[in-house]
Amino acid sequence: MKILVTGGGCKEYIDDIRAIVNRSSGTTSSVIAETLSSAGHEVTAMIGVAERLPVGVRLIRFSGFDNLASEMEKELTKSHYDVVIHAAAVSDYKPAGVFRETGRTTEHGGVVKLELMPEGMQKKLDSGKILWLKLEPTDKLIARIKHWAPDSLLIGFKLTSGAGKDEIAISVARIMDSGADLVVHNDIEEIENMGVRAHIWKKGEEPVSVDSNTQLAEQLLDMITDWEIEKQL
Repeated sequence: MKILVTGGGCKEYIDDIRAIVNRSSGTTSSVIAETLSSAGHEVTAMIGVAERLPVGVRLIRFSGFDNLASEMEKELTKSHYDVVIHAAAVSDYKPAGVFRETGRTTEHGGVVKLELMPEGMQKKLDSGKILWLKLEPTDKLIARIKHWAPDSLLIGFKLTSGAGKDEIAISVARIMDSGADLVVHNDIEEIENMGVRAHIWKKGEEPVSVDSNTQLAEQLLDMITDWEIEKQL
């Protein structure tokens, strides 16, 4: 089967040197891509900021949200993929403007006066001054994937931090409502305190828990194989 795996983090530039990045090493997606490739599948890995890159697969690099969205649309609309594993740590926000502080008042509990710096985000900003950064939310990229690849098996990822049972269930349901057939859920607190790596959710079934990237990759391989067999029946 032809499989697309996204992974790593996004880099959103504040100026032409500084950037906001998120917490992702790209290790999970690399292990998944290599495992699927070793099983004989044709794998393309689309990787952003990462400490580890997959070997033995076709590799496409991306930087920030807009670049990732563009590359995914181009790849999924020009070629048919049987499976899309969307493990990239996509930016929830991106810079939309840099402002300099021009004054402060004590009225109404304190008001800061700001002025947009039109040169901001275009060249290196001067250091040593107070700057204000405007962030705007990005779209939910996973919601676009089924429009680009309606027949593909879509596996989404959801990361939480110290989430309770109800919060996790709601978060996973939102990813499924966006078109995901399977959802891999991780919780930072659980990983750090209990060593549990991930839970794989499928609608109508109890989640399957794994405790390493290798186990996760092997479990996803089994589920993809089962999906392929069911599709042919």
